[in-house]
Amino acid sequence: MDEYIVKPFQREHLIDVLVDVVHGSDRDRLSGDDDLGPAPVLDPTSVEDLRLLEEHQPGLLADTLKLFGETLDADLVSMDVAVAQGDANRLLHAPHHLKSAAGAIGATHLMRSAERVCLVARTRDLAGVEELVKAVRAAGQAVSEALAELS
Repeated sequence: MDEYIVKPFQREHLIDVLVDVVHGSDRDRLSGDDDLGPAPVLDPTSVEDLRLLEEHQPGLLADTLKLFGETLDADLVSMDVAVAQGDANRLLHAPHHLKSAAGAIGATHLMRSAERVCLVARTRDLAGVEELVKAVRAAGQAVSEALAELS
């Protein structure tokens, strides 16, 4: 462990150090492709689950599409504003929210892309983050198109 914690410590710094020790540094995790290889736009199991739920709750799929679209749009705008302002704190929240929404519908690639933005924001060094946000936007577009095909 090449970092140390001085008393009195701040909770956020302690968490950052512990995460780095357990998982490696954020920048290290951003450097390469995922070990799992390319992910499908939507996880087939999640798609099947959505279809089964639709059978029991008609209209659920349409509601999910609408809610996800609203979430995606709002989070992308928030990320754009955070990047333009150089606000790492704000940049932590939108991709985290989007990562959760993407995970809930099985949008694995979008979830991973949003996670990368979160990791960069945690470092407070936003160099190159614009490209990561573009990747989130592209992944979000692909998810929106895939969801539209389901309805």
